[in-house]
Order: sequence, then structure tokens, then C-alpha cells
Amino acid sequence: MSKQEKLISADKMLEHLKSVDLMSTVGRYGQATFTFQELDQLIKKGLYDPDPVPTIKPGDRVNHYGFQFPFLKGVKVNHLQIHRFGTYAVLEHDGETYTVPFDSLEIVKDE
Repeated sequence: MSKQEKLISADKMLEHLKSVDLMSTVGRYGQATFTFQELDQLIKKGLYDPDPVPTIKPGDRVNHYGFQFPFLKGVKVNHLQIHRFGTYAVLEHDGETYTVPFDSLEIVKDE
């Protein structure tokens, strides 16, 4: 059985490290210290965990947010296309299909 690798958000880590008052942890030679043990504890507490990314798959209902096709709201994802320039979703609306960038979509929450 393989162990799931734990990922961290580099952006969150860098933002936090920039905000830490390193001068409050002055070492014996007058140098600011932020130890590996402190960093390890923060990682284990989940401070740098990445934000969850919703997965969109064929059959899901989505809203498209883009300047093209503003009427694509609550439409079904037909399939995904992966090109060298990015991932696209093919959406169905009134018997027509529309190809839009994957990152312009948001899943419609069930009410």
C-alpha cells in the first residue's frame, strides 16, 4: 500500500515566513533564528496545507465565468480536453457544445 504524500502550499509558507518577527527569536550570536523544529511543527499543524481544489468531472453542473458565452450557467460538462496550452471543458447548452477554459468554471452547489 502506498502512502499518500502530504503537500504544502509554498505561497502560504512564504507569506507566513515574511510575517514572522524573526528578530524576536535572536540567537546567541545576535542572528535571527527560525528553527527547523518550529517549521516542522507548523507544517504538522496544517498551517501550510493547500486550499482544497474542487474536482470537476463529466456530468457535473457548472457555471462559466468568462467574457464569452455569459449564458453558460448551470450547464452540464460533457467531457474534458487536455491540450498543450491548457485544459478545457466541453459544455452542453440547448443541444450545442461550447469549449471553455477549465479554470473559468465553478461547480454548481446542490440546494
